[in-house]
Amino acid sequence: MSTLIAPPSLNPTLGTVFLANILAAILYGITSLQTYIYYRCNQDGKVLKALATVLICAISDFIVRGIFAYRIWRLSSFKFNWILILTLGFFSLVPIPPSIVLTVECVLDRSFTQLFRFSWAIYTVSGGGLIADIILASTLCVMLSKRRTGFKRTDSVIHTLRLYSISTGALTAYVSV
Repeated sequence: MSTLIAPPSLNPTLGTVFLANILAAILYGITSLQTYIYYRCNQDGKVLKALATVLICAISDFIVRGIFAYRIWRLSSFKFNWILILTLGFFSLVPIPPSIVLTVECVLDRSFTQLFRFSWAIYTVSGGGLIADIILASTLCVMLSKRRTGFKRTDSVIHTLRLYSISTGALTAYVSV
């Protein structure tokens, strides 16, 4: 006599994901509107606008990585996941101070002639983001691999999610370099 395995309940998870997507869409709309108003109605120079964009991107990248870290924290059953989260948090915070240094120096100098002096900051921003994205993508892939159930349809969805994790992680890592 064979025993049937009950499929996992996805109702609480899907509801949370749906609400998070709605919130993300609202916040994206607000950010897009603020960006449009700033670039359309503000009289700041092109350099200041570009540097403001760099700083805003660094902060928004940290927020997005924080959301992913929280998701990993909640879904992980690994007993030392706090070490992983702290490492991810560290490499997510690394790009913010050099972004502030670059912004301040370029605003004060008003030219990019001495920007080579701050190549360390550019490499730190790129490197910190790259390492954080690699940690995120690999952790999500490992976690999703452990969630396979043996059901063809569920495993297909998990495989698709793993591919999305790899492709988005690889895309952001490629763009950051």
